[in-house]
Amino acid sequence: MTSKTKRVITVIFLILLLSVVLLLSVAYIQYRDLKRAFVVKLSTQATSFIGQEVVVGDLSFSPAGEINLHDITVHNPEGFTAGKLLTIKKLSLKMRYREILKKNLIFEKITVHEPELAIFQNRAGRLNISDKLREFFARKTTLQYQIDEFAIMSGIVDFNGDKKFRNDEVNVSLKNLSSVRDAKTSIRGYTTYAGSRIAIDCWVYLKDEPKRLNISVSSEDLKLSALKETLNKYGIEISKTKVTFYLNGEGDTEKGFHFTSEMGMRDAKFAFLKKDVKEMLLKIHAFLSIPEKKLFIDNTSLNAGGVTAITLQGEVKNIQNNLLYTARLKIQGLDLSAINFMKDVNIGGIVNSDDLRVQG
Repeated sequence: MTSKTKRVITVIFLILLLSVVLLLSVAYIQYRDLKRAFVVKLSTQATSFIGQEVVVGDLSFSPAGEINLHDITVHNPEGFTAGKLLTIKKLSLKMRYREILKKNLIFEKITVHEPELAIFQNRAGRLNISDKLREFFARKTTLQYQIDEFAIMSGIVDFNGDKKFRNDEVNVSLKNLSSVRDAKTSIRGYTTYAGSRIAIDCWVYLKDEPKRLNISVSSEDLKLSALKETLNKYGIEISKTKVTFYLNGEGDTEKGFHFTSEMGMRDAKFAFLKKDVKEMLLKIHAFLSIPEKKLFIDNTSLNAGGVTAITLQGEVKNIQNNLLYTARLKIQGLDLSAINFMKDVNIGGIVNSDDLRVQG
């Protein structure tokens, strides 16, 4: 090959390379402009749909076929000070695209990355949630859908900026979310409250009537530091207190729910007791009757570290928004010397009762 031919081939190659670069540059600019226009349109449509401003920062596609929406912000509705109801770092949607042609909305997985929900209540008692958004959650949808897994990763839930109601590291996975009846949805995950981990394990039939569910919530080492100021007002000191608890509830939204709960508390101080309670154990068995609007308490017991042991049965009901309770207590050894009745007064003795009835 002559040197002249080589030069011609080189020039042609460079021209082709420059043409490809130019076409890719134009295509990228067009894609970027179209993407920007789509993101703006998506933000506008979402704002109109929920009734408060929504801003989507960016859009991208992953090699696995996921659609990713980045930096989503839902601002407070009108009538509230400037602020954010919800921010999401990234929302990933993995769909079964072939099902769209069959008019089926099916997702393999939806993942919400680092959401932060900040609910605020103003002086009028109104939450920073628009009427449209409230109506959307209350509305019964006719949309047919299937979500194999819906996951929340590293979320935060906050209410009025009050640490008593703040949960960090919300990590939850919901599997088999569906619009069809008899679909059993499982929910598993955990959250962090005041530095302590709380686990949740649940199943629910969301589309059945009545809705059936079973839920278990537990923590092996719960700290109460977030409630310190509130409990101190009632003479309860919990700076060194550790709590373990387990709660299970099962039932349906027509008949009611059976509850079983067990809570252990160590190293608590109560102003009405002369000595610290090294260990306390509370067990509750109860049934919440929805038709009767009553809470039936059965086989509930309290053992307060040797100070007293109480067994309780009774019921609590709502009478025109006032609570009416009746209870039957069995006291097995109430040590009067451990109780602060009044200053400079010492009372001794042991109280026992096979049947103490209380109502109010």
